[in-house]
Amino acid sequence: MVELAEAEELRRQVALLRRKLIRQRVFHKALTPIERGIVYLTSRPGLKMTSELLQGVLKAIISRASLWLQPSFVSRALVAGCKRALANVRTALLMGNKAALSWSDDRQYLILLGIHSLDSGPP
Repeated sequence: MVELAEAEELRRQVALLRRKLIRQRVFHKALTPIERGIVYLTSRPGLKMTSELLQGVLKAIISRASLWLQPSFVSRALVAGCKRALANVRTALLMGNKAALSWSDDRQYLILLGIHSLDSGPP
């Protein structure tokens, strides 16, 4: 038997995944009609999901549907900002600015660089 706390956590994950898929408008593309029905029924509170087979199916649905979710704008900006900041830090270090090492730790600076990078295209 599966623990109730683990089952409740899985139900919460399914409900969160359902909301994200609907918000990003990929709910019907990511899941088959049967999977959508399973997600709909199991995302409701109060259902005791103690079946190991059902939990295995839900974990497979979560892993497959998670591939359809796009990263948030802030996380994409952070990734782009890190690339741009690395180039800026290298340039500043070559010019003798030792304080430039702290630039790569400043989250707000990285997001700002990332937003500019995403707005202007590739570097």
